[in-house]
Amino acid sequence: MLKKYVDINNIKNLLDWGGGEGRFIPTCLLDKEITILDVSNEPLVNAKYLRIAKPPELTEFDYIQICHVLEHVSEPKIFLERIIQYSSYGGYVYVEVPQDRSNNDIEMFKKQPTKMKHFIHEHLNLYSEEAIVALGKALGLEVVCVNSKWIDLGWHNSKIVSGLFKKGKLS
Repeated sequence: MLKKYVDINNIKNLLDWGGGEGRFIPTCLLDKEITILDVSNEPLVNAKYLRIAKPPELTEFDYIQICHVLEHVSEPKIFLERIIQYSSYGGYVYVEVPQDRSNNDIEMFKKQPTKMKHFIHEHLNLYSEEAIVALGKALGLEVVCVNSKWIDLGWHNSKIVSGLFKKGKLS
């Protein structure tokens, strides 16, 4: 997605919000200044990454990714508003979440919300492509690309929704 929609040369630094040990940094960005925001004490997969436990003050990032975090937070819009403050003007925000329910289930839920049973384990929110687009637009971000695909995680096949957004325009 990045190679198709982003001029990688315009990205100088990136922040992986909730990135654990830094396992999900896109290969096309490995030569950038990489910061992982996470309280994990697991060893980083690359010694050149910087891990911090709280957001840095007065720092802006050209690319911020939030992968498999939003489904765990109680107020995703407020959470993302905070994160976007760290995005540079013209910077990109990438969001990746699981789609825990089928498109059919989601459509049924929209029509009859009291009929669908959803047992909350650790995922508080349900997402679809439509929901990710709406969330990005509600935050005033430009929608660059949103898609979904099935991924074999080894223990489970899962549908993953990805959204790439831009804050303002590149100068």
